Amino acid sequence: MDKKPTCEELEQKVEELEKNTAERGCVDKALHSAHQKLRATFDSIQDIINVVDLDFNLTDANEVLIKAFGLPDKKSVLGRKCFEVLKGRKYICPNCAVAEAYQTKAAAYRTSTPEDVMRTWGRRFEIFAYPILDEDGNLSGAVEFARDITERMQLEEALKRAHNGLDQKVRKRTAELANANEQLKREIEERKRTEEALRKTEEEKTIILETMSELVVYVDTNMKILWANRAATESVGITIDALVGSYCYKE
Repeated sequence: MDKKPTCEELEQKVEELEKNTAERGCVDKALHSAHQKLRATFDSIQDIINVVDLDFNLTDANEVLIKAFGLPDKKSVLGRKCFEVLKGRKYICPNCAVAEAYQTKAAAYRTSTPEDVMRTWGRRFEIFAYPILDEDGNLSGAVEFARDITERMQLEEALKRAHNGLDQKVRKRTAELANANEQLKREIEERKRTEEALRKTEEEKTIILETMSELVVYVDTNMKILWANRAATESVGITIDALVGSYCYKE
């Protein structure tokens, strides 16, 4: 027959139970507090985050996702397929980052497709998927992280358009300057040809005047001699250098 515990032994067991219960309560309280902090951190991140299982069912989502996709609340989406809730599709997305993460057991990266952009009212995202592995390295799910890059893309496109516009202006101005330079070169060449023609004409004219037997004298408005042909200088017996600058009526 088993010996019945004494009162002291019973009191000791009660104390141990109370102590264990108190310690468990502290642990539960600490776990609850840690869970609340983690939940608050999860929901405070201003990028879209969702967690899926191996069958692509949503097991968690932050508040940003709920608001971004205009969903009523978190309870209405948990347990449903991510591609059904977020893309309105019946089957897995053809460019799914989570699917790649499951295949490679490594992080995967995507950007929004044109179809995605239409389904998110023109918003564009860069998407990261990270596999969740247990202690043995087995897949248990994935975390999907989506960052809105709409404004960044719009800015990049605006800068690209501005750059292209500036580039076009530079090319146009360069072409205009090249055309102007070619025109200037043609004008210079034409002027050289004209000057050369005039020079030859003057030389021919001088030769004709020098060989004439008639006296030819050029004077300015003050009647000073500017030039005289050979017949004129020989008639007065003065060289052309001495004759130029003197008054014609004195010679």
